[in-house]
Amino acid sequence: MNIYQNWLAQLPGIGNKKKIMLVSIFGNAKEIFYAKEETLRNLEKDKKKILTCENLKNLCISEKKEEAEKRKDSLEKKGIKLITYEDAKYPKRLQHIPDPPYQLFYFGQLPEEEKPALAIIGARECTSYGENMARKIGYALGKNGVEVISGMAKGIDGISQIATINAGGRSFAVLGSGVDICYPNENQKLYEILKSKGGIFSEYIPGTTPKPFLFPPRNRIISGLADGVIVVEARKKSGTQITVDMALEQGKDIYVVPGRMTDGLSEGCNQLIKEGAQLMLSVDSFIKEYFEDRVIIDKIKEEEILRNLSKGEREVYQCMDYYPKNLNQVIEELLGKQNITEIMNHLLSLEIKKYILRVAINSYVIRGGN
Repeated sequence: MNIYQNWLAQLPGIGNKKKIMLVSIFGNAKEIFYAKEETLRNLEKDKKKILTCENLKNLCISEKKEEAEKRKDSLEKKGIKLITYEDAKYPKRLQHIPDPPYQLFYFGQLPEEEKPALAIIGARECTSYGENMARKIGYALGKNGVEVISGMAKGIDGISQIATINAGGRSFAVLGSGVDICYPNENQKLYEILKSKGGIFSEYIPGTTPKPFLFPPRNRIISGLADGVIVVEARKKSGTQITVDMALEQGKDIYVVPGRMTDGLSEGCNQLIKEGAQLMLSVDSFIKEYFEDRVIIDKIKEEEILRNLSKGEREVYQCMDYYPKNLNQVIEELLGKQNITEIMNHLLSLEIKKYILRVAINSYVIRGGN
């Protein structure tokens, strides 16, 4: 764990956007840590000061390096890991949402970028019908290699995640508390299982207790880590609707399990279908259509991109991957076809056209469509 990233991640009073902006200006958290107060005070964007007086106070009275190391060691002793926006392994799907978290504290593993991922959300006080559907969908997704994202809440969330794991799949929970606090307590067993069969994430500082106002912001991470969202039972006004709204803002697909008109817990689902969400008629047909659509979309997208590229750009693009690739690797693979200047120019061109993304110094990936 990087002590400077951990320092910035736990710095109070400065939001994600400003943390990410500071990293883009200084290059990394270490440079921010050692930046002079005068330099920080004079930072501007669009002729406006970036940092408030309170921001400056928090930055400039922060702990010494020894204290920062103690904070890092404390987390490591608990087995807590940290990934930040600076890291090459930061989840690619989150990079493109409107308000990406600078930091994620976590137990377990990170989602695999190349695997499909879907969020399953719904009512806490679900009916037997909702419970049955959540179990069937979670099991089917896990069996077919789809990673399931949810909030580990009572009801639909927890039921679907357990089913995914029982099918041999992986599931990831995003908490509305510190990652070291299991909430709700009744899901303690699931909490422990997820540490080895997936992962548990939170943008909140470890030790943060669950509070109502912390849950809506975490919902953007649930939908952000997924390619789409499946809704199983929801009232018209609920936390589920908040997640759906955030998913739509992120450009994610919404799939809905329909319910009876007389059921209060189906009102939200049926309303979403009326508004244009995709209807899930059966679990088997959904799985088949979902994978067929992914293959077709990926093929069409790649063909369209290649048609828009010059020969040199095409060679560089086809050298890229969804995993970060270092500039030296690219040069090594293409040196027989292009010289270093041409390779650098084509990388810049592809980055400007938003076909590839620079995730670290001299490290690139194919930009996802999520």
